[in-house]
Amino acid sequence: MFKILSFQQAYDQLENEVISIGQLPANEDPNAIIGTNDALEMCSAYIQQLIRTHGRPPKGCEYFILQTLESTKTKKCYEAAISYPLNSPNAVKYALNVECGDLYWDATSIAQLENPKLGLRIIKK
Repeated sequence: MFKILSFQQAYDQLENEVISIGQLPANEDPNAIIGTNDALEMCSAYIQQLIRTHGRPPKGCEYFILQTLESTKTKKCYEAAISYPLNSPNAVKYALNVECGDLYWDATSIAQLENPKLGLRIIKK
């Protein structure tokens, strides 16, 4: 699991720039996932997929799960995020490439999200 931080915690603890990437790939329907709809597990699966797609982050980059400003006392909202130092060209390039995200879940992520232990199911179209 990745660190879970608010915006303020991210800026205070990571001391880098922060990009919010989103909770799931851009072209996926958030309503297609039923079950417990565990946003933390979805974000974790998405970050793992981004690492598979883009490779391990360079020194200074760190993936984490961002608790968004939309969170309330009764409902928490999360997104995958990455922090990166502006003084590292490799880190900046990596983070900006990752910012675009992926379009669809890959087979590994689908398998993770379909795991009964997570209580999630992806409805096949």
